[in-house]
Amino acid sequence: ENVEKIEEFYKDIIKEYGAGLCFEPEDEEDFVAKLSMLLTDEALYLSCKEGCRRLSKDFDRKNLACKMLVVIEKLLDSNN
Repeated sequence: ENVEKIEEFYKDIIKEYGAGLCFEPEDEEDFVAKLSMLLTDEALYLSCKEGCRRLSKDFDRKNLACKMLVVIEKLLDSNN
């Protein structure tokens, strides 16, 4: 059950950012079909490439740490 939730979480992120195509695990035909789409559709490839750039920026460890620090500081300020 937890594995399914994790898979859905990652699928949602990939879809939200347009960072790739999801395929059914253990389904070789689906994987090959999706890979073929990326290899033959340049617009799709470029769109996914840009989505990956945005995703990597938003999930950068330093960026996430800074956001977390802001939240912690706000919580500390509100308790004083």
